[in-house]
Amino acid sequence: MGTLIQDEYVAGMWRGGLELDMLWCIDGFQGASTPTTYRAPTWSWVASVGRVWPAERLMDGLSLIKVEKIHLDYVTEDTWGMLRGGWLHLRGHLKKLSLIHPDDWKMVVNGVQVEAATKYDAKPHVYFDTPESERNKESEPNLYCMIGRRVTTVCEGLIFVLLLELVDGETGTFKRIGIARGVIKDPQATFISPSGGEDEFPCLEYVDGQHLICII
Repeated sequence: MGTLIQDEYVAGMWRGGLELDMLWCIDGFQGASTPTTYRAPTWSWVASVGRVWPAERLMDGLSLIKVEKIHLDYVTEDTWGMLRGGWLHLRGHLKKLSLIHPDDWKMVVNGVQVEAATKYDAKPHVYFDTPESERNKESEPNLYCMIGRRVTTVCEGLIFVLLLELVDGETGTFKRIGIARGVIKDPQATFISPSGGEDEFPCLEYVDGQHLICII
């Protein structure tokens, strides 16, 4: 099938649309759990057990991340089959993240609480990939985030933000723990414009205000 549509199948998604497909989220009402055996890298919906909502393809927007390299380890030679490991290199705007008030999660990015654009807009909603196991993320020191997309037509101003947890600072390696989305006040200043000290964030490379990181 991959040959017929001239695209590469990668852990349940297609390479050509991976920057968008990575922005899936778990149905918060259904919940999800961590598989007992390895299934896929955390950036893939295959890694989670639960009902998954795919990224909204009907919403035109600006992608703010770029997948630069992918590596997958398969159990057999079948590249449509089971995985035993994998990672990708992602370039984008990495920000330090804190999460407060677990009963109604609020995001603090680079020390500033994220707010809705107006009183009529929904505040950023946090969707954890494994909701029940992420209740202890308040004040967790190793959290980061990276804006993935900004919608420009339907629901203009809506943003999608990857939530990440640092795994290894020396290698700039992270795992995905969820996603946040909402219409927020000044997304450019909050999630895109460089801030002091960001050049020291764990990463593979920092160039022109963007970080290259590894997500497993």
